[in-house]
Amino acid sequence: FLLLKRYKEPHKNLFCPVGGKLDPHEGPRAAAKREIFEETGLSPGHLKYCGVMTETSPVEYNWTCYVYMSELESRITPPPCDEGILEWIDFDDIESRRVQIPQTDPFVYKYVLAGKPF
Repeated sequence: FLLLKRYKEPHKNLFCPVGGKLDPHEGPRAAAKREIFEETGLSPGHLKYCGVMTETSPVEYNWTCYVYMSELESRITPPPCDEGILEWIDFDDIESRRVQIPQTDPFVYKYVLAGKPF
């Protein structure tokens, strides 16, 4: 997974998927393609819809996430990003918690890798 170690809250210093907010009159798929390009410089071809997740915090955030996946033929060198540091992270490192990630994310990665919609 190409993940972003975030410079800012929420999830500062944690590895998260790239993403962001929908612009006015923008659909989730178009927003995903735009955010991937803005944060990685990559123009994803096919995006596979994986599911939707709602996360809430008593004080920090409330959001609905549309989760998509795109596969690359090979790993590229991660480009610089204003949002944080991009790095390739293997699922074994996610599952074993060798990298710091938000608490809910391991469940999402398992569904994505199994090809199960959520």
